[in-house]
Amino acid sequence: MDASPAPAPLPDTAPGAPPDAPPDTPPEPREISLQDFLDEARAAQRAGRLAEAEAMYLHLLQQAPDEPNALNFLGVLRFQQGLHDLALATLMRAIRAAPDDAGPWINLANVLIETDRLDDAVKALGNAAALAPRSVQIVNNLGVLHLRRQDWGLAEQHLRRALELWPERSYLHENLAQVCLATGRAQEAEQHLARALLCMGPRSLSRKLMLIAHDVLGDRAAALRTVQEWLEAEPDNPEARHHLAALGAAVVPPRAPDDYVSQLFDGFAQSFDAQLARLGYRGPTLVVDELRRLREGLPAEATVVDAGCGTGLCGPGLRPLAARLVGVDLSGGMLRHAAAGKGYDELHQAELGAFLAQRRADLDAVVAADVMSYFGELDGVMQALATALRPGGVVVLTFEALDEPAAAGFALRSHGRYAHQAAYVCAAALHHGLVVQRLAREVLRSELGRPIASWVLSATRAPAPAA
Repeated sequence: MDASPAPAPLPDTAPGAPPDAPPDTPPEPREISLQDFLDEARAAQRAGRLAEAEAMYLHLLQQAPDEPNALNFLGVLRFQQGLHDLALATLMRAIRAAPDDAGPWINLANVLIETDRLDDAVKALGNAAALAPRSVQIVNNLGVLHLRRQDWGLAEQHLRRALELWPERSYLHENLAQVCLATGRAQEAEQHLARALLCMGPRSLSRKLMLIAHDVLGDRAAALRTVQEWLEAEPDNPEARHHLAALGAAVVPPRAPDDYVSQLFDGFAQSFDAQLARLGYRGPTLVVDELRRLREGLPAEATVVDAGCGTGLCGPGLRPLAARLVGVDLSGGMLRHAAAGKGYDELHQAELGAFLAQRRADLDAVVAADVMSYFGELDGVMQALATALRPGGVVVLTFEALDEPAAAGFALRSHGRYAHQAAYVCAAALHHGLVVQRLAREVLRSELGRPIASWVLSATRAPAPAA
C-alpha cells in the first residue's frame, strides 16, 4: 500500500499558558506522522470518543481523500454511529483505495450482516478470504455467517478449516459445537466443548452450550457437574445459579431473577433477531394476530404496551393498532435495537411488574410474546396487569405449555424457562379479574429441531361494576 501524506501539523499550546492567551512567541508546530495520527484517532475511537475520532479522520481525509486506513476506520465509526448507509459507502471507498486489503471487506461484511443482507455479506467475506486465505478470523466469520443462514454444511466446512489453521482456539470449537447441536450430533458437540473448556480457560458460553448438549442427551448428572464447576469458577454468575435451580439442585424461584434475565439478553442482543428467525419464532405473529382479532374493543386512541419488547420484533405489527406504542424491557442492549425505527413512542428499561405497578387503569392493551417463560408463579404479574389495564382492556400473553403434572401449576425446565399448565394460566387470570377470551395451543418456535408447544392467552379486564 502506498504511503499517503500525513495531515497538516496541529498547533500545540505552550505548557502552562491559558488556553485563550496568545503565546509570547509563536509555538513550533507539532510534527506528527500519518501513522501516529491514525493511532491517536483509533485510540479515541476505541475509548468511545467518537466525535473526536471522527474529526481527526475527516481532517486527514481533507488532505488525503483516498487514504485507505482513514476511510476504513471512518466506515467502522459510521457503523458505530448507526449510520449504516454511510458506513457502506465509506467502506466501499476504502476498498477502491486499497483493493488488496482484506480489512475493509471484513468491516463491510459486518455492516451487511447488521442490515440483514446476508448473501451480500457472504460475497464480501469471500473476497476477504481470497485476499487472506489463512486468516482464521475471516474463515471463522464465514462459518458463523453460514451458521446464521442455517447452511450447516458450509458452516461446518469453514469452521473445520479454521480449526486446521488454529486447533486450540476455544471459540472455534464453540462454533462447531453449535453446528453439531443443530444437526443432531450432541455427543460430538460435547467433545468440541470439552476441548473449548481446555483451550483458553473456561468460558460461560462453552458451559451454556455444554448444558444444552447434556440436556439433549438426557444426562442430568453431567449437566449438574457442569453447573457446579461453573459456580466454583463464577460463584456470583446469575445464569449458573438459575440453571442450578432448573436442575432441581436449588430452590426454584417464583420468577427468573432480574440479573439473570438482563445478562442473558444483553449477551445476545446483537444476534437476537437472527437467532429467533433461525428457530422459526412465531411469537410476534401470534400476539399481533390475536390483538387484531380483538381490536374492536380498543379505543381509537389506544395505548398499547409491548411487554418484554426485546429488539422490537412486535413493534411493526403493533404500530397500526396503537395511537401510543410503549415498549418495556429489562435489557438495555435489547432496547437499543428497539429504538432503531421499530415504531415505538416510548421505551422503558424496567422490570415488567415494577413498570405495571406505576400504571393505574390507563392502558388499553398489553402484549407479551415469550415473556411469561421467565415467570413461574403468575399471581403477581396477573394482578399487575389487571391493575394497569382499563376496564375492558385487552391482554395477550404466550406461555410454554406444560402437559405433565405439577403441583404448583408450573415447572422450571432444564433449559432455564418456565412452562405452565393451561388450567393454572386460566385460573390465575380469572382470579385477578381477567376474563379469558381464548386459550389456543400453538407452536411458538423450534429448538434443536423440536417444536416448542405454547399457549396463547387473550383476556379482557372485567368491566367496572355498575354504579
